[in-house]
Amino acid sequence: MRKILLVCTASLVTLVATTATVHTKDLVTEFENAAKNLPRGTLGIPNQWFEMKSTVGWERMMLVLGYADNRTTCEQLVVMAKEESPNRDFRCSPAN
Repeated sequence: MRKILLVCTASLVTLVATTATVHTKDLVTEFENAAKNLPRGTLGIPNQWFEMKSTVGWERMMLVLGYADNRTTCEQLVVMAKEESPNRDFRCSPAN
């Protein structure tokens, strides 16, 4: 009986983890698509993705928006992040 219970529990955990991952990916995709349609800053400069390089490539960490010059604000974040984590790479890229 315990072996059956362990197998059922393991299957349930795998199912929940897989479902949560798929749902999270869908939400991230929806957010990224929504960011493309947001208005630019008052100077016409695109909103910016603040990104960090990881073992899987460049990951979007934050969306910088709402400033007249989103690019300069994002680049300031890159400088601060680099000071805090000198062994990591950071960058900004246009979101819209």
